[in-house]
Amino acid sequence: MKVDDQIHPIDLAVGRNIRALRIAGGTSQSRLAEKIGVSFQQIQKYETGANRVSASKLFEIASVLKVPLERLYAGLALPGRGQQDEDDNGLEALTRLMMATAGGVALARAYVRIGHGRSRRALVDLAEAIVDGDTPSAPPSLG
Repeated sequence: MKVDDQIHPIDLAVGRNIRALRIAGGTSQSRLAEKIGVSFQQIQKYETGANRVSASKLFEIASVLKVPLERLYAGLALPGRGQQDEDDNGLEALTRLMMATAGGVALARAYVRIGHGRSRRALVDLAEAIVDGDTPSAPPSLG
């Protein structure tokens, strides 16, 4: 691969942010494409960083997704200002990772719909137990 063919890290980060925000908002690639006047294949290329997004399209994407334009650049260092606080970066990165998969989106949507705080805590405890390799002996009482 030639140097010119490599994806620039900023294009990749912006594309991932577009994808995460699009999925979080429940907007399909086709719907976003229709709203900004491009093909859904072009949206795929933007999201993978294969094609750079023009300034005008970035503005339109932010408008359709109803997010501030800056959110498309989340997690990137700004010249002269350094990177965002580590906690903010961690949250942004975690959100992008979770929203980059169908399972992560489904889990986040389900979690938000759980009305009872103890049930939410039980879901978090279960997920942590799975990560730690533990098998809960009995499901927690959700009383």
